[in-house]
Amino acid sequence: MDQLIQLKTCLDAIGLNSLVAWQALAAACVTVKLKTGENFICQAGTVAFIIEGIIKEYDSSLRTKPAIVNLLTANEYVVTFVGSNHHFYRASCPSTLVYIDNTRQWQLFDQFNELQSLYFNIEDLHFQSRQRRTQLLEFNTARERIKAFIRKNRSILPFLRKKDIANYLCLEYNLFVRHYSKLL
Repeated sequence: MDQLIQLKTCLDAIGLNSLVAWQALAAACVTVKLKTGENFICQAGTVAFIIEGIIKEYDSSLRTKPAIVNLLTANEYVVTFVGSNHHFYRASCPSTLVYIDNTRQWQLFDQFNELQSLYFNIEDLHFQSRQRRTQLLEFNTARERIKAFIRKNRSILPFLRKKDIANYLCLEYNLFVRHYSKLL
């Protein structure tokens, strides 16, 4: 139940106004607990809320090895877009997510108009989370990228593997390790 309060607080902050809509959402929520390395399996178009943990978003399109394109933490949303079947989501540490079955989600959107605008706000937050990586990639040197990543993500560093951080920052592992240990 505390998990749903955490979700409600975050939804209230981005535009959930109706108690009736909240009650319908809460009744439809499903909780999933993921172990480290386990994938979050869901239908395209699903929205999930991270209660605790870290979820890595991978993109495998046009790549020989999937790239980590997003790191999502507690109180952030996972949005699985229709037509993005080359994206997948994996827990970096034990994680708990709450989501609504896709079919039920669309039924609720039809029933409560405000949920549609809420969905767009969640999509925007997810897009902003993807922009964090883009901003890091704009740094010219590996040292600058790593330094900025550490500054913004110090609290989750113990839960991330070095090779995952190097992947996220688009750096060769050996180059990453050489700079990372000096910057910690």
